[in-house]
Amino acid sequence: MKIKLCIGSFAEIKQDGIVFLEIDTSLWAVKKLYGISMLEKPSWVSYCKSKNIFIYTLELKKGQIGTLVYKNNHYKNNISYIYSTFGSDPCHVYIDEAHNAIYISNYSSGSLTKYKLTNGKRILEFDSIIQYEGKGVHPLRQQLPHVHFSEIKNDNLYVINFGLDKLYIYSKLYKNIKWARQVIEFPKGVGPRHLIFHPFYNEQLIYVCCELSSEIIVLKKENEKYKIIQRIKTVSTNIARKNFCSSIKIYKHFLFVANRGDNSISMFQMDKDGFLYLINIIHSGGNWPRDFEIIGNNLVVANQYSNNISAFHISIKKKKLIKTDLHYSLPQPSCLVNVTNLNL
Repeated sequence: MKIKLCIGSFAEIKQDGIVFLEIDTSLWAVKKLYGISMLEKPSWVSYCKSKNIFIYTLELKKGQIGTLVYKNNHYKNNISYIYSTFGSDPCHVYIDEAHNAIYISNYSSGSLTKYKLTNGKRILEFDSIIQYEGKGVHPLRQQLPHVHFSEIKNDNLYVINFGLDKLYIYSKLYKNIKWARQVIEFPKGVGPRHLIFHPFYNEQLIYVCCELSSEIIVLKKENEKYKIIQRIKTVSTNIARKNFCSSIKIYKHFLFVANRGDNSISMFQMDKDGFLYLINIIHSGGNWPRDFEIIGNNLVVANQYSNNISAFHISIKKKKLIKTDLHYSLPQPSCLVNVTNLNL
């Protein structure tokens, strides 16, 4: 099986900041298709199928996003316009193709920016921005609001504010997204980062990866309100203070979380009611696993500080991750996108 990846990074401007790879999983042989330089810290990349473009962030004090367009049978150096996010250090982009919009999480400035997807030459058009206020309890990491993630589910917009320990839920978002329908307050100091919905229960069960407390918080929806039904550590308690969770993904009835600091991937089993049980922890194959992607039964990890990607086979029968021979070097990888089905 051959898979293809688009990889974002914290690379400097003269390095290949976005890289396209083809990986033969039978041999774990890697072929670099091409790289794109002259982009400073393109830390997050998302693919827009309807426009056949990539949208990436430039995680800088004066935050920017840009687009890669498909031209001459590839995306190489086809950099389109650069747009301001009107915030600082954009770290995540969610593309809502159904309603032709994108949402950008500005981490340091604590804001969420919305752009419209257009059919014009410039592709994106500014729409609106939400600026959050306040602070959390952590003396270093939560002295300001920090928006880290957004996603839309059934026309509801979910926004995680890491700095405030809150999850904001907006409805009727396409007319006015300034007023949240519901605000979920997490235990103080947990630092929610990303979330994922249960594959069958959808909005009824939400798994929230909490960076500062190294845990998964499970939310259940009852009578239109969410309540916490489980808190479970991703690493042992004595390690948790020096660990910072990053990415969270689901494959079949297993949930995976990357641990920066412990430099590991934690594997949980979900029972029929959605509760989690920790069954396996394995070293990530590098230092500071910031993101990972699941393609088929393969889990590929971006290890930022050791400048490499690694990979594991997901064994359903053995309920564990099995390390492969993949170890490919590239500068500060931070985001992985499955582009196996694209012509590159």
